[in-house]
Amino acid sequence: MTKTIVIADLDTPCYAAAAVCDNRSVLVKHEPTGKTKVFKNRTEFKNLLKSKGKSNFEEYSFEDIQEPEPIENACHTLKMGINRILEAIQPDEVIYVISGSSNFRDNLPLPTKYKSSRADMLRPALLGDVREFVKKKYKPLVAQNEEADDMQVYLGYEELYKGNKPIAVSIDKDILAYSGLFVLNQDKLEEGIQEIPQLGYLEIDAKNKVRGKGFLWYCLQHIVGDITDGYKPTDLAGVKFGEKSAYKLLVNCKTEQEALLVVKDMYKQWYPDTFTYKDWQGVEHEANYKSILDLYFKCCRMKSHEFDELNSEEFFAKYGVEL
Repeated sequence: MTKTIVIADLDTPCYAAAAVCDNRSVLVKHEPTGKTKVFKNRTEFKNLLKSKGKSNFEEYSFEDIQEPEPIENACHTLKMGINRILEAIQPDEVIYVISGSSNFRDNLPLPTKYKSSRADMLRPALLGDVREFVKKKYKPLVAQNEEADDMQVYLGYEELYKGNKPIAVSIDKDILAYSGLFVLNQDKLEEGIQEIPQLGYLEIDAKNKVRGKGFLWYCLQHIVGDITDGYKPTDLAGVKFGEKSAYKLLVNCKTEQEALLVVKDMYKQWYPDTFTYKDWQGVEHEANYKSILDLYFKCCRMKSHEFDELNSEEFFAKYGVEL
């Protein structure tokens, strides 16, 4: 009998529950006089300064203030969110996953460290406590040396092989690339459960943003990258290339092979010759289009099984494309 299996990534719910209970403000200090005043945020202060016709922002320093609500409030918010999801799906089983302390992508020889753009972000004060609460109450599987997204995807495929219906609960757009899985966005329960198609499609939405699902969505990510995660395949080539350009190249592809040939051709165009570069740790590497394609494949592609080494050459060969 087919079972409905929910595979829920708890990283985002933990962050959201902690953030909603994180009351923030900013202490602004006028350095020449030592006078201080608290504002809701930096924008409120800067708008005030502009309204007075002043632009001497360099005279001021800022100190973030976090005044969290009781931890019980955050935990209650989290539990309510999880219960809403379970009520909407009524699954036979639930598997929770959460990220661990390590991720192999952190050590990839990228020109800029993976997700380094998030390093200076102010995290909710209760985030650590909420994560500990989740580990005790929900007993999630902890993703070590990989992302929770990796575990969510390969556990989903394991359930498919068993003949079950795996529903990945996530707001992450990356999950929309994995054909055969079912996905529910916990922030948009009204959209319902969506099955990810095989080849899939790309489209431009009402906000003029490129959206998509399935294999084509993965291919677009492979040549565009992800600014949120801090990687862009054209960085070392010094080329401007955005999602609209990728959309035009991929939107009419009729097969996975055709789409992968587009990906391969773009990397060959950007990196036609062997070259050297220094990674984010200052280590020098000799590279060509194949190694750079593989580097960004490891960034954007989630693992299809637990021991998947994310080898781009093997992946492309499955679809008849030789690198």
